[in-house]
Amino acid sequence: MSSSKTRKSDEPNANGVSKNGHASPALDSIAIEITPPTSIVKRDGRVVPFEIERIERAITLCFKHLGKEPGTPVAELAQQVVNIISAKYEEPTVEGVQDIVEMVLQAAGEYEAAKSYILYRAEHAKKRQERPVPEQVRQAFEVSDAYFPTQLQKFQFYDKYSRFNYELGRRETWVETIDRAANYLKELSDYR
Repeated sequence: MSSSKTRKSDEPNANGVSKNGHASPALDSIAIEITPPTSIVKRDGRVVPFEIERIERAITLCFKHLGKEPGTPVAELAQQVVNIISAKYEEPTVEGVQDIVEMVLQAAGEYEAAKSYILYRAEHAKKRQERPVPEQVRQAFEVSDAYFPTQLQKFQFYDKYSRFNYELGRRETWVETIDRAANYLKELSDYR
């Protein structure tokens, strides 16, 4: 006498997945729609429209620099990047997208291109680090130094209290933080 009992682990849950991780055969035909992000966060904090063309251009330039053609069409590589980004992020960052481009190039077996892309990123990161600090920013922070007797106090202020000001592309100075806090308290007192 054969029994057609199923084990508890074989029974699918509400999502059609059994406890052992297998999908219900009925769900195999369901297509999942991937919605690409509409915006991306730049390094300076600005939010700009997401454009797959920028990914395609970066990959194209990478292969052009190497003087070879990719084994997989650039549009297909870029679409793979977008698919991963769409699954991983609601609003991706430039760094996150570049990490995924590296991963996709390696997964496609384009190791030479991936290495070139990584070196290109490192070179540009170094250039960003070497950029001089604008004089007005330097002066604003030098004025704030008078409020901090020790480097530890200064560090704690910038680490815990100073917010990043996206309009200025930098953290608040001491005076700007105090102004923000005072304006907030004034706003609260107006409601009483």
